[in-house]
Amino acid sequence: MALSLEFATDVPSSLNKDDLHMALDLVQVAADAGLNGKISLVFTDEPTARQLNLQYAGNDYATDVLSFNYFEGEDDEPGPDDTLGEVVVCVPVAQKQAEEHGQDMRSELLLLVVHGMMHVLGYDHAGQAEQ
Repeated sequence: MALSLEFATDVPSSLNKDDLHMALDLVQVAADAGLNGKISLVFTDEPTARQLNLQYAGNDYATDVLSFNYFEGEDDEPGPDDTLGEVVVCVPVAQKQAEEHGQDMRSELLLLVVHGMMHVLGYDHAGQAEQ
C-alpha cells in the first residue's frame, strides 16, 4: 500500500506534518488494504463543520470529524495520483473534546485524523472493512 497525504489547509500549531505522516504510516499497517492514493486533510472551524455535517450527514451541529471516501462503490482501482478521500477535522470541537477527556490537543487531533483515515479506507465503527 502506498498512501500519501495532501494538506488542503494549514496544520494546527499543536501538530506538525511529521505527526500526521506517522499517523498515516500506522493506518497503512493497521488497514493493510493494498491501496494506492492520497488522503486529503482539512482542518476547519465550527461553522464549516456544521454546514458539511448538515449537507452530507443530515446533522445540524458541528462534528469533530467527517470522512469522505471518493472511491466508495467504484469498480476502478485508485492509482497513486488519485485522491482516495478527504478527512475534515473541526479544530474547535477537537479542543472541547480534549478538555473534556483530559487529553492534550495533539493527541485528540491525531485520534480524529486516524479515525477519519480508517473511514476513508472503508472501515466502519465495528472495525470491519465495508468493502
